[in-house]
Amino acid sequence: MQQRYSDKSDFELWEAIRTNGDKEAFSVFYKNHATLLFKYGYSIYANEAHIYDCIQELFMNIWLKRKSISFESSPKNYLLISLRRLILKKKPKDHTVKIEDLDELEKAENTFSEEVSKMPEIKRVLQSLPERQKEAVYLKYMENLPYEEIASIMNITIPSVYKAVSAGIKKIRQKMLFF
Repeated sequence: MQQRYSDKSDFELWEAIRTNGDKEAFSVFYKNHATLLFKYGYSIYANEAHIYDCIQELFMNIWLKRKSISFESSPKNYLLISLRRLILKKKPKDHTVKIEDLDELEKAENTFSEEVSKMPEIKRVLQSLPERQKEAVYLKYMENLPYEEIASIMNITIPSVYKAVSAGIKKIRQKMLFF
């Protein structure tokens, strides 16, 4: 039954969800984005159960508020921004990501490419970046998002994204010299 929506764009799916309350379109919309949201969420806060809960809450809120939600740029950006806000709102203030958490992420979702998984020193270096730099580098190089979208998702200016990515890459290069 979901085949009738398999070739639809996010905007077409959203229109079917918003105007008709189409559960089938909603299911396809969820399936199209769940993995991306998990990977992105885990890059912010390495707690699998927390991320799944936030994703569920996000989609529950979307379903309940579907008639009043509109997308300024794209459904994907809306989802990433909303998930980020939920995670940051609900995560404990004293949480820090540990290297073991990154290893767990790799097992759970194969987030990192084969090259990264073959080089554990990169994981350690990524781990050492400040949260904002880590998130910016993740969005730029793991999700291949343009700087403008990253700025929107992180709720910072485009020059701040450039600085965060640049500083993150600079730190990675500096620390990689020691390996």
